[in-house]
Amino acid sequence: MRRFNLFALLIFLGALVWVFTFDTPTTRGIQGRVMAFFSPFTRAGAAVQERVADSHEVTPEAAVLKIENERLTLENERLKIVDQQLAEARAQLGQLQALFKFNQQSNYQLTAARVMVRKNSAWFRQATIDKGALQGLSAGSPVIVPEGLVGRVVKVGPEESEILLVTDELCKVAAQIEGTAERGVLEGVRVSTSRRPDLRLRFLPRDIDKNLVGRKVYSLPDYISFPPNILLGTIAEFRAGDYSTEAVIKPAVQNLDRLKYVFVMGLGADDKSALPVPR
Repeated sequence: MRRFNLFALLIFLGALVWVFTFDTPTTRGIQGRVMAFFSPFTRAGAAVQERVADSHEVTPEAAVLKIENERLTLENERLKIVDQQLAEARAQLGQLQALFKFNQQSNYQLTAARVMVRKNSAWFRQATIDKGALQGLSAGSPVIVPEGLVGRVVKVGPEESEILLVTDELCKVAAQIEGTAERGVLEGVRVSTSRRPDLRLRFLPRDIDKNLVGRKVYSLPDYISFPPNILLGTIAEFRAGDYSTEAVIKPAVQNLDRLKYVFVMGLGADDKSALPVPR
C-alpha cells in the first residue's frame, strides 16, 4: 500500500513538472487556470503586506500629533513645578503672617531673624542667624517661635549670631512643671543625627507624682536673666534613678531642623513682670 502511495505521488509531481515546464497551448491553459485559482489569495497577501509596510511609516498628521503631545507633556511638568512653588510660597507666607501676629501680640522685645546655616551632629546642634550686635542681640538671649523655645544665642558677631538649639546637651534651662512646685534642669541628649532628639528634665524628686505625664514644662529665670514662662515641652514619661527622677520631655518645637525664621528676645531683668503666666 505504501509503495502504491509513493508511486502515485511521483506521478503527480512529474505531471506538475510537465505542466509548468513545457510551453504548449495545453500547459499554458492549465497554468492560467491555476494562477486564476490562486489569484484572490495572492491579492489578499499583497494587500496585507502593503498595510503592514504602511503602518511603519509616520504620516504628517501623526508627526504633528507626536510633537504636540511632547509639548503638552513638557508644559504639564512645568505647571507641576510652578504649582509646587506656589504651594511653598503660600506656606511660607502663612508662617510669616503667624510670626508677625505673634510679634505684634507679644510683650517681649523681639528681633526677627532668618536661619542661614544649621550644624547638626551627635555632639552639637547649632544654627546661624542673620542678626547680630548691630541689631541689638547679645549672648544668652533666648530664641523662640510661637510654639516655644528654640534655643539661646551663644556667639554674637556684627551681623550674624550662632544659636545653640534646646536639643543640644549644652543648652541647659531651669524649668518647672505647670501647676506644681516641681523644678529641674532641662537638657538635650546626645543622639545620632538620624534620630529626633528628646529632652530630659533632670534632678526631680525621687517620689514625684507619675500622673504628671502630659503636663507642660516652662522655663524659670536663671543667672543669665533667662525669662520665665517660655514653653519648653510636654512630659512624655518618667524614669527613676538611684537618687532622683528624670522626665523625658517632648520638645514644644518639633521642626527645629526645618525652621526658617525665629525671634530673639531682648528682655531686660526689669521687664520680666510683663511675661504671661502659663495657664
